[in-house]
Amino acid sequence: MSTVRTQPCGQWIGGLANMWRTTGDIQATWRRVMSNIHAQDNMASITGVGAYNDPDMLQVGNVGLSLVEQRSHFSLWCITAAPLLAGTDIVHASKDTLEILTAAGPLSVNEVGRAVMWFVMQNGGLSLNSISRAGPPNSY
Repeated sequence: MSTVRTQPCGQWIGGLANMWRTTGDIQATWRRVMSNIHAQDNMASITGVGAYNDPDMLQVGNVGLSLVEQRSHFSLWCITAAPLLAGTDIVHASKDTLEILTAAGPLSVNEVGRAVMWFVMQNGGLSLNSISRAGPPNSY
């Protein structure tokens, strides 16, 4: 496994798996959401069709985040093409929770075949990065 030793930050995983956790367990706090999303920065270059960084399940609908934070959390996961795993009880979810989880705008960004974009904090400013995800939605 010489590849493991030569590539930083677990970037070798793209050759072995289709999805991998990139963080510890998330909590329903804005600090933890931002910590998990920033942990994606070093792994962004290996994201693509059939290769997904997983910053853990969504906290939308759980106690701890404001409605604005929940919308932002969902949008950030969509922008980074993260797997959208609901970590709340969907059967008993509120109208607000269901609206967030089914929002067409963020979901269209998350779809396979679209460009993956994310913002990275660098030197006190925001930098927009993107990766074109080649292939039609059913290519994998």
